[in-house]
Parts: sequence; C-alpha cells; structure tokens
Amino acid sequence: MDTLSLSGVIFDMDGTLIDSNPRWDQVGFRYLERYGLTAPEDFLYHVHTKPVPEIAVYLKETFGLEVDPDALAREVISLMDDYYRTEATPKAGALDLIRRLEEAGIPYCVATAAERSHVEAGLATVGITGQKFILTCTEVGADKRSPTVFERSLELLGSDLATTAVVEDSPTALATAKKAGFYTISVYDNTFRAREEEKRQIADLALQSLEELASVKLRKI
Repeated sequence: MDTLSLSGVIFDMDGTLIDSNPRWDQVGFRYLERYGLTAPEDFLYHVHTKPVPEIAVYLKETFGLEVDPDALAREVISLMDDYYRTEATPKAGALDLIRRLEEAGIPYCVATAAERSHVEAGLATVGITGQKFILTCTEVGADKRSPTVFERSLELLGSDLATTAVVEDSPTALATAKKAGFYTISVYDNTFRAREEEKRQIADLALQSLEELASVKLRKI
C-alpha cells in the first residue's frame, strides 16, 4: 500500500495509542490473588473490553465477592490514576502517525472504554493533544460490543463512514466497527496474541505495529 486515503480516524486508547494493557493485567490479577481466586480463560477479555464500572460488577458477580461494586470501581480508577499521569508510554509508531495525520489535515478522535480522567491524563502524558474530541463508552451508555461509540464519533467528526478508519487492538471492537461499515485497522497487542489470526480475518488492514504506516502516504478525502 502506497497511499491511505481517509476522511477521519477513530482511535482506541489502551493497547492502541498507549501501551497500558500490561498495567491493567496487573490490576485485574491483583484482585483475584487478594481473594485466592484463579482467573478464567476469558478474564482478560472482560478486563480489556469494558468500562471500569462494568469490570467491578463482573468481578463481584462472577466470583461472588462481598464488595460494593461502586467502591471497587473507585479503587481501580484510583490505582490507575498515577500510571496515566506519570508513567504512560505510547505504542510504537503512535506519535509519528498522529503527527502525520495532523500534517495531512485528517481529523481524528479517541473513542474508548477507559475513564475520561484516564484518557485525558494518559494522552497528555504521551504528548497526544490534537484530537478533535474524546468520547467514552460510559458517556454513550454502551461498550464496544455495540457500535454506538463509533457511530457517535463519526457524527462528531463529520467524516464519511466508509473512509473513516477505526484503529483498535481488540477483536471484539474490530468486529463491531467492521459490521457497522467502518474501515478497520488492527494493531497487534500482546494481550490478544491468541486471537491475532481472528483479528487479521476481520480487519481491512492488520498491522504488527503502527510503525508499518510510516512509509504510507496519508491523504485526506
């Protein structure tokens, strides 16, 4: 591919723009260890595809924990606050891609299951500040099994469906965006390594790293 022509881009954050999934893994497993529990095979799926309040409910209901979900959610958010404010690092190639989108005049936004406070802090920490807006799953009332956050982002970007790219590391989110008619770009993240072939079957463009786009000309349409 020599040229990628786009009218807009919708980025996920965790595992796509910011290399934060390993820290989320640590937080999730820490809670299971506290109660002497063993993680089921799909544990990381639940940690990485849902907003924090839904993660808290999942932990309580799945493992029968005698904890208040709201208190648990607040604790998880607090544990991650410092990471996003001081330690967050970009995924390889993310900053260069953002710079080139801005040079090409292609508008972009961030649509994520993360908490808004985490998104704002994390993007500022890694130096991504030119997004047109941030939209969270909590704000639209649906996680990425629903296309709501992508469709609302499209409206706010004012771009065309077929030429608006959704850039994601999650196979679930990629499948949702693809079904809704978006151009989909899969980014490798170790969290979903066992489902990489599935992601490649879904996405219009599958990348091991955003660095692979360094030699591709970006054109606004």
